Amino acid sequence: AILPMEFMLSSLRIMGTRGLDNEKDLEKWIEKIIQLDEQRSITHWSRKQEKARQKAWHDRNIRDKKFEIGQM
Repeated sequence: AILPMEFMLSSLRIMGTRGLDNEKDLEKWIEKIIQLDEQRSITHWSRKQEKARQKAWHDRNIRDKKFEIGQM
């Protein structure tokens, strides 16, 4: 399951209402965004690689099946 970003990282609007307006908190928030983007990129690349491996295995191991009348 994929969680919305708001569960992992609070929005700027929420940060403003909690009084987290100072520069240090904003820098931490931006750093978290950058880390999440890097993790997303790594995960996306890993999923593409795994999908390619699964497709290659399937393509190697698939066999044509032919059915004749009355076979079933």
